[in-house]
Amino acid sequence: MIEDRAAAETDVVTKLSRESVAGTVAALGLPLKVLIWADEGQTKVSYYAPAALAASHHLTADLAASLAGINAVTDALGAS
Repeated sequence: MIEDRAAAETDVVTKLSRESVAGTVAALGLPLKVLIWADEGQTKVSYYAPAALAASHHLTADLAASLAGINAVTDALGAS
């Protein structure tokens, strides 16, 4: 699974870099990172949302969708 994620991340970076200057700059935010931490006995999950990254760099819907793949992981972490 880690290898699949790494390959997917590489594909997204390649797409971003080819799309536009904004996409190339957005690639600086990759790989997407997730911080899992404890606060008074509760597990918290923090990350820079892919939609926010896409919006701040004016990415196309296709590229934004490529970044959104991390949402399934963070949603699962938040539910557990």
